[in-house]
Amino acid sequence: MADWRFDKYLFEGNKKAVTKAFQALDSPLKTDRSQWKDANFLRGSPDWLGYIIIELLRNSLDDFLCRGTFRLTSDNIFQMKPGICGFKVEADSTWTPSVSLFQAIAESFGITLPVG
Repeated sequence: MADWRFDKYLFEGNKKAVTKAFQALDSPLKTDRSQWKDANFLRGSPDWLGYIIIELLRNSLDDFLCRGTFRLTSDNIFQMKPGICGFKVEADSTWTPSVSLFQAIAESFGITLPVG
């Protein structure tokens, strides 16, 4: 049986970069995936972590060991302090934490993902 992990991540950076990252992560969640519903449990779900890997990062599923789902915890970004905005993501994954995936996302958008 798989070990499930429930992780929370906070992305932060300048408003423009954070907005772009937020919109990019929101996009797979709004895409109709019904064609996959009967073929594969996770692939039929728009919150599958694989969609981030394939569509946002343009990587192979073999590049990241995480399996599971993600969700944005709010509908918008928020201001953390002057000039710095952020948003939160939660992920459920099996076997390994999804932190390397979310660090790659932060890096690709030029924002930070403080860990620890």
